[in-house]
Amino acid sequence: ITALLTRYRDQLSSIETIIHTGMTFEAQAFDLYSRLAARETDRDLRDFYQGMAAEEQAHLARLARELDRRLG
Repeated sequence: ITALLTRYRDQLSSIETIIHTGMTFEAQAFDLYSRLAARETDRDLRDFYQGMAAEEQAHLARLARELDRRLG
């Protein structure tokens, strides 16, 4: 965790930058799971990846709502 904090120190200076950083991570995870689902031929595994992508999308939406609330 120390390496993570060191790497992202500048992006953790306020709640807004923390939310932005979280949104970046969620978007990257959504993209990864979506691409894995698109390539997967095994139906169960494809469904798993699609489910994970949906979870990440929900997290991203929640963070966007929170950021809007704080900035609005």
